[in-house]
Amino acid sequence: KWFLGRLHAFPVSRGEADLAAMRTALKVIADGHVRAYLDTSFFGQWFYALMVGNYGLLKLYKDWDCAREGDYFLRNMRTMAAYYEYAKYEAAQFGDPTFLQRAMRLDNLDAIGTMGMNFVEYYRLTKDEKALHVIRELADALMNNIPRFPDGAFMRGTTMWADDTFMSCPFLVRLACLTGERKYFDELKTQIEGFHKRLFIEEESVYSHIFFVEPGEKNRVPWGR
Repeated sequence: KWFLGRLHAFPVSRGEADLAAMRTALKVIADGHVRAYLDTSFFGQWFYALMVGNYGLLKLYKDWDCAREGDYFLRNMRTMAAYYEYAKYEAAQFGDPTFLQRAMRLDNLDAIGTMGMNFVEYYRLTKDEKALHVIRELADALMNNIPRFPDGAFMRGTTMWADDTFMSCPFLVRLACLTGERKYFDELKTQIEGFHKRLFIEEESVYSHIFFVEPGEKNRVPWGR
């Protein structure tokens, strides 16, 4: 209101049409919302493949004392932890946040596994309570939101993918170590047995990429993660 009331005092010659247009634009802004936005391709992005790369940076930091890579990993995870609840608020208000969009749909392992793995690693280094909150939400989603076979093994609707051993087991083993809760060890055992039963090619000692629920067969295309 202060700015709109002093628009005529600007030391610039403007026509009435320009001033009216500026007033209209500023009124829209005043009645609207200012939203945080992250204009990056890699940093602070909730995407499983980027988290695999970030874990590599963490390993460089821990095993080779690469400070620059460690700083990037820590800042990246700190940013996502700091804005996680804000993103949920934006999703509730506007339907989608301006970033961390994949964090709002925790019904698939791609959105959970590698993020959870890295958040646990980050929490171990920093004891950041915001990260611990995210870990708890991801753990709950992992245990309750993912489709399963009758024996408890994770599935993707009509298929099982070898990829999902990596999208689940590294996070599960870290949850087990972080919390000491037996259920995560048991869940880890269930997943390893379930994936092995459906995807392992006995005569070749390798794993298939995909198991199809119908007709209950693996595709016999070797795959690794």
